[in-house]
Amino acid sequence: MGEKNYMGNWIPIVISIISLVVSFIGIGFNIY
Repeated sequence: MGEKNYMGNWIPIVISIISLVVSFIGIGFNIY
């Protein structure tokens, strides 16, 4: 149960990091 809760808290963090990376890539392409 503890591991399941940990995974549930980790997934949104990963999604937010991926969205940040995607936005940074988009900004880089805009500058280029």
